[in-house]
Amino acid sequence: MGKNGKERSIIGQLLKYSVLIIAGLIVCAVASIYVWYFVGMAVSIAAGALLGLTGVGIAKIFAWIGVGAVVVIFVKLISSVIDGLTTVQRVKLSEEDFEKLFEDINEGE
Repeated sequence: MGKNGKERSIIGQLLKYSVLIIAGLIVCAVASIYVWYFVGMAVSIAAGALLGLTGVGIAKIFAWIGVGAVVVIFVKLISSVIDGLTTVQRVKLSEEDFEKLFEDINEGE
């Protein structure tokens, strides 16, 4: 496989992982919405009259809290993965090694 094939492979993997991340986000968001909506319905039954809101209103608020929780968790997860992939390394080179490196690059062109 040449250089072009390797680039296609990397782009293919990037697309595959992007689709998996988006699908995971959607599945987790839907599950979280249902769970938080159920919690909101329980709160509305228990304290709806005290809060002065209808049952559906409280449940919608809790459902949006569930969406926010999933988005925050996914942003933290993705940022931790990106931070893990982007590490900075330092290399000490002497002038002779630096010149050899440039010579090798120029010979490769």
